[in-house]
Amino acid sequence: MSVRGPAFLLALTLLVPSYIWGQPTEAPRPAQRAAASSIGFKAEPSLTEQLLRTGATFGLLALGLVGAAYAYRYLQGQRLARPGRRLKVVETLALAPKTRLFLVELDDHTILLGQHGVTLSVLSDHARLQEEARDPPAASERR
Repeated sequence: MSVRGPAFLLALTLLVPSYIWGQPTEAPRPAQRAAASSIGFKAEPSLTEQLLRTGATFGLLALGLVGAAYAYRYLQGQRLARPGRRLKVVETLALAPKTRLFLVELDDHTILLGQHGVTLSVLSDHARLQEEARDPPAASERR
């Protein structure tokens, strides 16, 4: 959502109550004009009416902000909602300035990774080794 959307909603929230609760303004008739005053001005709304309009506007604004905060937390929870972390770095060993070994657990599999510079390689996959030990490949597949 761009910045224009919330700005439009804020402007709409601030302007709509004045159109809904505003009194229709009509020009006073000449006979009324002379009796009321020499210059015909719009009647000032009472303090109670002004406070009611201001309170309603701030109430709607607060309700919108609370709704936006709950929506943000809900969406963040949806994005991050996982039962737990699946990946865990068990141990790290630096062999040289640009060479490292990482022992990583993924679910219940243990994987040995090697890093040299920007290259990362799988050196040993414990689950794969266990499967190969259970089911040795045929002689034709060994080549």
